[in-house]
Amino acid sequence: MSALLILSVTGVLISKVSKNPTYGDLFRNDRSSKVSVLNRIVILLSIFFTVMYLLWRILYSLPLKKGIVPIVAGASLLAVEILGFIESLIMYEDLVNMRSYEVPKIDDDEYPDVDIFIATYNEDEDLLFRTVNGCRHLDYPDRSKVHIWLCDDNRRPQIRKLAKKMKVGYFDRADNEGAKAGNLNHAMSLTSSPYVVTLDADMIPRSCFLMKTIPYFVDAEKRNRQNGGTPVRLGLLQTPQSFYDPDVFQYALYSENNAPNEQDFFYRTIEVAKTSTNSVIYGGSNTVISREALEAIGGFYTGSITEDFATGMLIESAGFVSLALPEPLASGMVPKTYQEHIKQRTRWGRGVISTARQLHIFTRKGLSLRQKLSYWSSVVYWYSPIKNLIYMISPLLYAVFNIPVLICSWSELFVFWLPMFIMQDLTLRLVSRGSISTKWSGIYETSVMPHLLVPIVKELFGVTLSRFKVTDKSQKRIKQKRDMRSMMPFLILLAAHILGFCRIIWLLSREPSIGLVSILFWMVRNCYFIIMSIFLIDGREIEKETVKVKGFEPVRVTEESSETYDGLTTLMTEHSMKLFLDDAQTLETGEKATVHIDTGKYEAELLCIVTDVILLSNSDQQIHKLEIIDYNGCYEEYLQILYDRIPTLPQSLQRDFGILRHFWRNIAFRIARSEK
Repeated sequence: MSALLILSVTGVLISKVSKNPTYGDLFRNDRSSKVSVLNRIVILLSIFFTVMYLLWRILYSLPLKKGIVPIVAGASLLAVEILGFIESLIMYEDLVNMRSYEVPKIDDDEYPDVDIFIATYNEDEDLLFRTVNGCRHLDYPDRSKVHIWLCDDNRRPQIRKLAKKMKVGYFDRADNEGAKAGNLNHAMSLTSSPYVVTLDADMIPRSCFLMKTIPYFVDAEKRNRQNGGTPVRLGLLQTPQSFYDPDVFQYALYSENNAPNEQDFFYRTIEVAKTSTNSVIYGGSNTVISREALEAIGGFYTGSITEDFATGMLIESAGFVSLALPEPLASGMVPKTYQEHIKQRTRWGRGVISTARQLHIFTRKGLSLRQKLSYWSSVVYWYSPIKNLIYMISPLLYAVFNIPVLICSWSELFVFWLPMFIMQDLTLRLVSRGSISTKWSGIYETSVMPHLLVPIVKELFGVTLSRFKVTDKSQKRIKQKRDMRSMMPFLILLAAHILGFCRIIWLLSREPSIGLVSILFWMVRNCYFIIMSIFLIDGREIEKETVKVKGFEPVRVTEESSETYDGLTTLMTEHSMKLFLDDAQTLETGEKATVHIDTGKYEAELLCIVTDVILLSNSDQQIHKLEIIDYNGCYEEYLQILYDRIPTLPQSLQRDFGILRHFWRNIAFRIARSEK
């Protein structure tokens, strides 16, 4: 009852002072929630047990009689726990109001003109070719209304030549004022379509991108005319940033077959839930924005290194509503190394904090209290390195220095902590539809903590990052080298934990105590996150073909002798494929064959050479590996066969059975790698 009361009172109080419209206001007679009854019950139980836990922490667990240092340490830990609970409440309030909006049906002649801006600075020509190729294959009733523009902020002749070759528009400018935002504003000044699609250089749209986004804008205008009164103007539609190659966590931790992309939870759950409070965060790519909304705020915001975060907030504060969809409609590339990942997150974190300070989110006119709280939680998230440092060092204070941070008994742990811990993990898995767990959340946050800590503290005190390097998403092969400098903070933390283990075990041998056991458990969990972070930095040799499509497409294989066989692809890359042939047919290694692929939408005929024949274990079936030696003029079609789909990497956690199996899996793979 207390959980229900807290969530209900929170929602009522916020809604009473929040008069701004949301996208849901277009549907006056439909208040159905996307969240199931089971998920609502789990959320309420999680809140209830967390409230009980925090009440116990406040009233009974602080070491008030142990001196000033334990009191400060215990109060600091309690403070970050309370802050985390407030963040969770804001998220839960969004989640319980989350709704599903089907693609509206509109007539073909209602589809408007659209400008597609592909912002580029130093990306490879091959990478841009794939993105432009995806744009040129977009479905639309009248293709003459789709205007594709390469916005080159590096004034490269080869990119101008590429645009001419692919029959798309090209923009450059005399300077780089305003960076990416300035580049997009320059493109705005030279175009006139009522809707603008922004794509990063590596983001390849699925052919259905426009057909699954533009109808929402047209439908909103029609509903406004039907409903009368003050119009609810849709200004921003965000689709997930999806990726067709494994991110640094999936790849370096040998989890590309088990774990989804680290960003999936944010884009496919958190963003979708933010529609209910009109606080969807503009991600900079895979987005449709109305020109009216952009012109109302003076264009893309140029005063921040995270121009997307600022631009979205300004659009929503100008009275426009936002909508986030859960279905991936465009996919790109991830940073290939831990170092590039840290650079990217440092820019995001510092940019968000700086933007919030510049735009004064709590005093900004046009934002409701619900929007302000939602944006506040987005900003507070980037202070997580400070929070995680406190979580990390709290058990060490007692284990190494004999400084207690909390007082507890065995029964109190079972009554207050254990139910809260279990419900938080269960809630996270359910509301994310299996895209994240507390285990993976711990890995994500611990791995960036030491290297984001100093930049975030600098930003906290107003030392702002004004320039940045564009994230390297090239497909160059990187020789893996052990980065001891990045590992050092984790090695120091690991050494401190080993020292703490020795002391705790010694204390347990003298006088067994549940308090010591709980600290030991806490430290074991922290050690797991630390070791996985070290493994992450240690990395894994980057393969030549990072994009692997595990798709079953029907093929017809023709030998040089004109003999033909039917089969299925089991794996495709840009330069090779694996095939399973019907009726146990066999091709010889070194033999050339023509592979005809017909998906019903795309068709390609490729000249290949057999490089390997793999006999499946416990079977007489074989898999044939072929290298493509000639695309026969079908390269563009073949790219669409590969990329016009939701990525075949995991979309949810698969066989995620706790920390021990994951830990030993990484040990085993690293031992095997060292023996090669």
